[in-house]
Amino acid sequence: MWLATTKGWFSVVIDNQRPGRMLVRARCRADIFNLYNEYHETLASMEEPTSDPSRDYRWRMSVSKEDFVKLAGRLAEAVTYSNFKSAVHDRKDQQNKSSAYVKVWQTMHDVQVDENRDGSVREEAWDKFMRKVDDRPPSKPAKQKKARRRKG
Repeated sequence: MWLATTKGWFSVVIDNQRPGRMLVRARCRADIFNLYNEYHETLASMEEPTSDPSRDYRWRMSVSKEDFVKLAGRLAEAVTYSNFKSAVHDRKDQQNKSSAYVKVWQTMHDVQVDENRDGSVREEAWDKFMRKVDDRPPSKPAKQKKARRRKG
């Protein structure tokens, strides 16, 4: 689950190593510590964030599923704005994400435009998407992985 909040951008998944727990992952230190600093005293299972630059999301924090549900509710209760992108831009520690959120908004708008009224995807939109996927350059991590394989 991706969570885009005024406190940061998070990816939340189950913790495969620890049943009953969730991993809250973030790309930016400020984001994960925004959550930890505000909620760890009231969510007993929340563990201090850790960092591993070799992971796809550098910052990670484990929390019980029960406490994550409480956290998600608190994040929802904290919504006081009528325009998310503006609210993010107004926070100094989140301004680095303004252009990224606009790109997400535009991408999802394109998905909406490419949808038929019945919810199916127009065939020409699917073809256009697949051409983009086929023509895109490899991501930086993929290049790094290939370089590591050649060395090792």
